Amino acid sequence: MANALKVTIVTITFDDDLGLEKTLSSVAAQTGAVLIEHIVVDGAARQETFEICSDFAHSLAIISEADRGRYDAMNKGIQRSSGDLVWFMHSGDTFGSPNALELVASAVSNPRTEWGYGLARLVDKGGSSVGIMGSMRFESGRFSLGGRPVPHQAAFFGRDLISSVGPYDLSHGLAADQLWILAFSLVSNPIVVPEFLCNFDTSGAGSVRSPVRHFLDMRRARLLLGVSCTGSRWIDSAITAVLCAKELAFRSVGRAIRSL
Repeated sequence: MANALKVTIVTITFDDDLGLEKTLSSVAAQTGAVLIEHIVVDGAARQETFEICSDFAHSLAIISEADRGRYDAMNKGIQRSSGDLVWFMHSGDTFGSPNALELVASAVSNPRTEWGYGLARLVDKGGSSVGIMGSMRFESGRFSLGGRPVPHQAAFFGRDLISSVGPYDLSHGLAADQLWILAFSLVSNPIVVPEFLCNFDTSGAGSVRSPVRHFLDMRRARLLLGVSCTGSRWIDSAITAVLCAKELAFRSVGRAIRSL
């Protein structure tokens, strides 16, 4: 195990005992010669978090204090991490299989300087599958326009790359994860693992953003990072406007059909 890959898993939680227990169980069930450092960041600063974590044997560290929201909590996890790779698995989310970490370990060659992702199985509060997120072909231009978003809980990030890119931008709201991933894509292309790496709980706050909001958030991310898909920011913005108009039209048609 001396040369084994070390993965830091950061789990943020806020008054979600059942979701936290589900995530902890999933981490504990991971197999293979991968060293796991698990950091739980509890923004509610609750004693119950310590009690739940005490039932699990795998290596756990707990940061239990008030924070300024999910991405501030995630930045706290990054600061505490010591793994070659950092993986964010929020309370309520689980790994796609017991060998998810093994699959990633087999896919990376220089883990501290690489990043990547796999597929996410979208599940509802009852655990039933309601869709799939992720693409087996990463296209930077399409991603930056808002197409084929990278599933954050199915993504992993090299520790040295994180030091280069920097922390999450708290001013970017719920879209800070896609801004962060866009910054990584400017450094290198991702390793794409053709497997379900996580089961993503769609009842969380990040799942309620509309496609229109997502397109606008990605436009703002491009402007912040100086990214242009077409070579012209005006054309990029025009494409965003068309995508938003198309989505609004589909929603209007859907409402009209449902009212019949």
